[in-house]
Amino acid sequence: MTSSGPLHPDNPRIRSLARMKLRAGRLPAHVPAQVIAGPGDGQACAVCDAPVVRTEVLYEVDCGGSRTLALHLSCHDAWQFECRRGARESSPKRRPTR
Repeated sequence: MTSSGPLHPDNPRIRSLARMKLRAGRLPAHVPAQVIAGPGDGQACAVCDAPVVRTEVLYEVDCGGSRTLALHLSCHDAWQFECRRGARESSPKRRPTR
């Protein structure tokens, strides 16, 4: 995996996987406040299922309890983008005031 840019990933396949896993409840619909980055260690990415190898940056997200997500940078960006996109789409529309 390679980065496709902060918060606006341009890889439609990765965004589609993130969206599908969000809808299925396999990824949380909110982005936790804290993310820890370090060297990859072979864990499977929560978005694309490919291992995050030693030459890549591993993003670890604590989801509470004993659940931790491992993500590539581009997969993390796609997940954040889709979370924010979903929040915007589900928020009530404001009506203009007169």
